[in-house]
Amino acid sequence: MNRHFMISIAIAAALTGCSLTSPRDVGNGHRVFLEPLAGKMACKGRMGSLVVAYPKVPDTLDTSRIALLDQTGRWDYFVGMRWADFLPGNVQSALIESLSASGKISSVSADDTVELGRLTLGSEINTFEAVYHADGAAPDVEIDIAFTLREGDSPRIRKQFIASSKVHAAADNVDAIGAAFEQAFTEVQRTAVSKITCR
Repeated sequence: MNRHFMISIAIAAALTGCSLTSPRDVGNGHRVFLEPLAGKMACKGRMGSLVVAYPKVPDTLDTSRIALLDQTGRWDYFVGMRWADFLPGNVQSALIESLSASGKISSVSADDTVELGRLTLGSEINTFEAVYHADGAAPDVEIDIAFTLREGDSPRIRKQFIASSKVHAAADNVDAIGAAFEQAFTEVQRTAVSKITCR
């Protein structure tokens, strides 16, 4: 019995040896942070309290993995990179901080708090990926987010718009692609915060 047991263990170890000795790169070595905006808005006016809802997102983007479309249009993810958190959580956190820093809103909170806002900001992430083209050059980073500003949790829409950006990465490596994502997201945030806070 012991002999058979030991042989089974040896076979199992041999079959799994590759995964034990050479772990797959899950991208933790290069994490990309989506930073909030720092400056205040120069426009006039001030808003009351605002709740930022957790963004809606397709299943393919509801992950900490960074998406890409290759030259053939095939959907995939980068092996050596990750978002610092799940993408929608990253986007929500950055938007809350950016709107708070704008100086135009009395209070900004997430929708998982007990605080109720006079206004609610909903968003839907349509595009958030690096797109490779047939020429094999560095990718374009494309971001497209639809925003809806409502009166509290009522169906009444105050503002509705899309903020989008496309930034060409300077090179096809993790640093350049990460920088392109950060630049594109900064541009999307500037558009969104301006449209939300400026009348």
